[in-house]
Formats: sequence, C-alpha cells, structure tokens
Amino acid sequence: MKRTPIVSALLLALVGAINNAEAASYEVQTLPFDTISQEYFAASIDNTGLMLITARDAFNPPIDLSILDLNGAPLSDPDEAAQGNFNDFDYQVVVERLRGAAATLGRASVQFPADARFQKLASELAYKTDGTDTSYIFGFDQETEGTAGFTFALDTRITDSVFGSHIVGNMPAPFFRLDYVDENGEDQIFVINDFLQRGFVQVGDNVTALLPPNIEAGGYSEAYQINENFQVAGVSSIGTNDVIQERLTICNDDEQRADVPVEACVFSIFNQLDFSSDYIPDAAALYGPQSGETRATSLELRPTIWQLDAEGNLLSTQVYDSLHEPDEFSAFNYTRGLDINNAGTMVGFSTVLVDENALPQVAAVFENGVTTRLVDDDEFLPSYATQINDNNFIVGFVAQRVNNALRNKMFVFDRNTNENRVVQGFFLGSATYPRAMNNNNIVVGDAESNENVTAQNRPRVGFMYDINSDTFTNLNDLLPCDSPYKIISATDINDNNEILADAFVSLPFKNPRGVVQLDDAGEERMFDTVISVKLNPTGNPPADCGETDNGFRERQGASITFWLVLPLLIIALYRRLKFS
Repeated sequence: MKRTPIVSALLLALVGAINNAEAASYEVQTLPFDTISQEYFAASIDNTGLMLITARDAFNPPIDLSILDLNGAPLSDPDEAAQGNFNDFDYQVVVERLRGAAATLGRASVQFPADARFQKLASELAYKTDGTDTSYIFGFDQETEGTAGFTFALDTRITDSVFGSHIVGNMPAPFFRLDYVDENGEDQIFVINDFLQRGFVQVGDNVTALLPPNIEAGGYSEAYQINENFQVAGVSSIGTNDVIQERLTICNDDEQRADVPVEACVFSIFNQLDFSSDYIPDAAALYGPQSGETRATSLELRPTIWQLDAEGNLLSTQVYDSLHEPDEFSAFNYTRGLDINNAGTMVGFSTVLVDENALPQVAAVFENGVTTRLVDDDEFLPSYATQINDNNFIVGFVAQRVNNALRNKMFVFDRNTNENRVVQGFFLGSATYPRAMNNNNIVVGDAESNENVTAQNRPRVGFMYDINSDTFTNLNDLLPCDSPYKIISATDINDNNEILADAFVSLPFKNPRGVVQLDDAGEERMFDTVISVKLNPTGNPPADCGETDNGFRERQGASITFWLVLPLLIIALYRRLKFS
C-alpha cells in the first residue's frame, strides 16, 4: 500500500510523539555482577569510565580446610563437611560463621571477641569494571594453598581511581596462620594479621601501602581520593594513648603476657581499639553505606597527603595539623582530609576550639602545609567539606536547625568570590548529602525526598545539582519512564557527566553459591536489594512521566500521547483504504 502524505505525516508524528515521551536525559546501564554478588554498591567512576564497585557477600568464597574449625557449628552432615563436601545448607552455615569472624574485627569486646582461631571471610570485596569485564581488586590479599587462590578475607573499602589505572582504597593486613605450643604442650593455631586498616594504591599488580607516621599497634591510615598528579588525600595515625602503650609493653613481656604468641597479643590490642561512628551527624554521608570508617579514640589521627609517582611508588608523606592542637594526646580531636583537586588543595574537616571548651568540627582547607577554616562563622557549625573541584568550588554539609530539629544541609562555597550558598534541596527540612562533584560544577548525592512522612522514615533519592544554574533535580526524573530502577543515591560523577549510582530493584534471591532459590510453588523467590548502575547521558530532555508523592515518578511512557494520536492515524488509514 502506498502511503499518502497525510498517513506518512501522522506516522512520523506518532513515532516522534512516542520517542519524545520515552526520551530521557539518562539511560541506565546495568553492570556485569550477576555471577559475583546480589548486592553491590557504587564507589567511584573516573574520566576513563573505569568503575569501582563494592560487592557484599560475594558468591562461592573459598573454605580453607587446613584451619577449618567446625566445633559447635549446626551442620546437617559434619563428616562430609570436614572433608570439604558441603551441601548447600552446611556451606551457608560455614560461610556465615567465617564472615562473622571477620566482622568482629575492629569492634571486638569482651562480649564479642575477635576470634583469632578462625579463618576469616570478608563481607565486602572490591572490584573494577569497564561495564563489560570485571576483575577483583586484591590489594593486600594474597594467594594461599589452602584457598587455591586469593583468600577473599579482607573487607575492602575501595574509594577512587584516576586514568583508569591508579586505584586507591583501604584494607586490613593479610591474615596468616601462626602455630603455637602453649604451656600445657597443646598445639594451637592462630589466624591473625598485623594491622587493622591501611590505605593502599594499586597500579596493575603493584600494590603500595600508604603508611601512617606512627605504626604502633599496627597504626591506621585511610585513603579517600587521588588526583591526576598522584596525590592521595586521607588520614593517618600519628600516635597512641597511654593505655595502648601499656598494653604493648605487656605483650612484649614474657612474664606478663597471657599464654599466647606476641603477635596474637598485639592482634588483640588493635582489634579492641575504642571505635565509634558518632563523631559526625551521619557517618554514611561521608563514607557511604558500605563503610566501616570510624574514629579510633585510642589513636591520634591527622589529615594526610601521600605523593606517589606514576608507578604508584610512595615518594613523600605530608601530615596536616588540626585547627586546634592540644598540648597532649586527645581522643576528641577529630580531623580528616576527604578530597583533593589537581592543584593539591585538600578539604575535609577539623576540630576547632569554641568558647574555650567546646570542640565542634568545622569545614577545613589543607593547603601548602597550612590548615585553615573554610567559613569563619561560629553559627556555621558543625560543618564538613566533602568535595573540591578544579574550579575552586567546595561542597559539603552543615547542620542547621529546621523546625526545632537539626538537619544536614548541603552548602556550596566559591573560593573565587567567597560566596557561600546553602542549598535547600527537595524541601526545607530535607537532609541533603553531596557525594561527588565534577569539573562541570555538577554535584550528585542523595537527599530525603518526601516531607509528608516523619524524618526517620523519609525515603532518599539520588539528586543532581547544577551549581551554575542553581537547579536541584531528582535523578529518577531523568530516567526512562519504564525504568525498573529507583535511584536512591548517586555516588560519583565524572567530567563526561556519567554517573555511578545505587539503585533499588527486585531480583531473584540466590544462595551463597549463586544459585537462584525457588519457593514451595517452584517460583523464583524475589527480594528487594540495592545494586550499582551506571547512568549514561543521552543529550535528551527529561521524559514527561507524571508525578507521585513518594519521591518517584509514575512511569507511564508514551501512553497519553499515543492515545491522542491513534484516532487520527485510524481515520487516515480508513480514508486511504476506502478511496484506493
């Protein structure tokens, strides 16, 4: 049938209308983690498109039979399990037990000790991907005969990369087996390591530890960001308190030490450091939902810049003072360097002395060996600078009182003009956390999206904030109308405006072996989980999908436009058939 001009025009109008209705500013790209984990979180994306991902409870972790202790484990077939022949139930029991042994590290107590006699399995592992291929970021992990490869024992918080080659993150030391004969002549096995956490840089297979100035009780360091000049921003330990010193003395005294090797004694010290995450309004706002970052009240920490060469070798270390330096050790002097731009300016926060005795945290700049306060205003407390770009914009958040309640609000500080702007977000009382900023002056993060529910239950969504135009946008409004993903947080954005985000989605449930589980009716068991996705810009305007009151859009696609155009198309086709 030959089309008349009116039919052709209407067909084009229909296609155009559908395309316009379905057009979106960003398309969702899923990542190749289906065989690795069913819950994985965004960490960073650099300008080459390399993405760093944290996988929680990865499938098929290895069991080291040479140090496997099954005493007390509720197994269905202990004899077969002892030989390494695990059924699905027993494998899950053993995996959960070994992950639990690793989970106690850094938060041990008398009631919940870090068991030095168990193999450890990490709950959070780091991977890199270009969207097609995926590989394990091993860092300090090592290959062993007992695990026939890497141990996958080190909980990892991966943080940043540059040029697609230089990756920074944080890990504990690798675990090793230590055989010991006690005073009763009994053989004992210890599975321990040498430090609780240390920053690292990995370039190819070359891994460099970012050492703290003080390594007593293992020391402590964290790496947050790396710039294009291979400078790494973070924090490191410069000293310990008297209690740690006394315990180390006991460990090295054969008469006072318990009936354990020296290494196990020191291991018990750095795994009982007094750790807490209550020093800022929301630790996850700085370090992400997967983070175990805490303050160690037994250690004194300071902002640090490590200078590397192109191969990742450590050249120098620069430690910055706090805005308030006490005369003696203080466990309440909290200070961090969180981000660094290509000019080498680092931002973060520091303790400051107010009214002679108060020690709140304030947004701080660390530059040319000097620590300065970003905003010299005692009403702007507490505040935290989280990102800086090459245009000298600094973003962070500040606690402000809204309707008699403290809410964390994003601020943008322009160092070129000293203008400081507090961003309202989705509504006045919306807690808003920036997580990344690119050199196009675009900020991404997450914020509360619905003011009609109590603050404790408000849903969070990913946002994009354009500093230049002062526009604050729900990222879900930039997706296709039929997208099954709900963006709950945007973790990073590169200079191509590609975004790495965390999304809420429903997926089939899998056991620790990665096998989909079925219900009694033989149907796949579905469960709600969080996965990371890449958001690719399309250049199109946002689709018009309608609104709801829960922070997400109604995803109607092109339905309204289609039904408006369809009658005209039918009439045109009818006329063409009738008169041909």
